[in-house]
Amino acid sequence: MKDLLHIRPAKLADLTHMLQFETNNQEWFADFLPHYSGHAPSLSLIKKRLLNDDAGMQFLVCLHNGKIVGRFNAQYLDQNKDTIEVSYRIDKCFVNRGIAQFALKHLLLVWACRGVRDIYAKVADYNKSSIKVLLSCGFWVDEFCPQTVNLKSQPQEGWIFRWSVSQAPAQGANQFDRVLSY
Repeated sequence: MKDLLHIRPAKLADLTHMLQFETNNQEWFADFLPHYSGHAPSLSLIKKRLLNDDAGMQFLVCLHNGKIVGRFNAQYLDQNKDTIEVSYRIDKCFVNRGIAQFALKHLLLVWACRGVRDIYAKVADYNKSSIKVLLSCGFWVDEFCPQTVNLKSQPQEGWIFRWSVSQAPAQGANQFDRVLSY
């Protein structure tokens, strides 16, 4: 996989390609991403996020030819900059190929080397693919959140997952049956 994909920080020169990626997948992403509401982000919003990006918290997953097939975004949750929340999306034509898992494992190392100690991700309860990705990358269920993940303007039940440099998951926390059968 590492010979086929390139994971790199997003930069201003990527703006039009990022917008095209978002626009091409807007309906697909609206089913899984909180606050996406079926509309691709505007060029000005993507540019604003890149300009405000603190230490390269937005990453692109690209094919060898430069085509963007995934985006990973992180934001700091504290002033110490040791806790972040991550969200990601993979092009609909490239799902179920291990790309999200491969990229997230890589980025966990990048962020840990930058001093990040805890990483959270919020997932709607029906997003089985993302749940499997997070569990396979060492995340565990930190808390269940009824009616807190907003998708297409409707609150959905969801899970908050956690990954930590210093703490192993609780005994049995990564059992698929517990999470995926809810």
